[in-house]
Order: sequence, then structure tokens, then C-alpha cells
Amino acid sequence: MAHPQQKITLRFIWVLPLVLGLGFAIHLGVRWLQDSDLWAHQIRGTYLFNGIMALGIYILLYAFRKRLKHQLGFLYMAGSLLKFALFFFIFYPGYQADGDMVRAEFLSFFAPYVICLSVGTLFTAKMLQSMDTDAPKPDEI
Repeated sequence: MAHPQQKITLRFIWVLPLVLGLGFAIHLGVRWLQDSDLWAHQIRGTYLFNGIMALGIYILLYAFRKRLKHQLGFLYMAGSLLKFALFFFIFYPGYQADGDMVRAEFLSFFAPYVICLSVGTLFTAKMLQSMDTDAPKPDEI
């Protein structure tokens, strides 16, 4: 039988792409209803980038969960900061090429960022909670 943390990690690995894919489909649907260019503003790249980064951050946290148990929350925040910083190096120059960032450009990055942040935070919290339940109780020592 799989360890609770392994179950949580496996669930994250299939839930993140599912939720992100649903968000992507809704995003494209809204663009279609607005008669906008579906593939403008690097939308495929931003969803893919955010998904890969969220998955990578979570897997790294899982890999270091025992060794850095008390720092996992800070490591998660550092990973989110790194993801945001990489966005500025990779995507932001394209958004600012015309000197103006329109709402559609902002949403092309922010929507997948929020989806990944929400799912990642939820599953990181579950991983941390499962680690607390695995610890021996004071009366068991």
C-alpha cells in the first residue's frame, strides 16, 4: 500500500494537468466568445510554463520533505518567487514589446499562475499535514 505522501503526490500529478487543462479550455472559450485571437499573448507557453514549474516545485518539495521538513513552506514560497522571476525574463519582454500590457496579456499569464498556485498550495498543505500525522505522538515515545 502506498504511503499517504505518495498518494498525495500521485494525485497532484494527475489533478494539476486536469485542472490546468480545464482552466485553459475555459480561457480559450472566453476568448472565442469575445471573438479574440485564441492563441495570442503566448497563452500556450504560459500554461505550459506554469504547469511544468508547479510540477517541478512540488516534486522537489516531495524529494526534500524529510531532510528539510521545517523549511518546506519557505521552499514553496521561494519556488513561487522563482517561477514569477522566470516569467519576467521569459514572457514579460514580449508583453512589453509594444510598451503597453493589455488585460488579455495579463490574464494569459495570471490565470494559469493562479490555478497552479492554488492547486500547488492545496497539495503542499496536504503533504505537510500528512507529515504531521506520520510523526509519533508524545505518548507513543
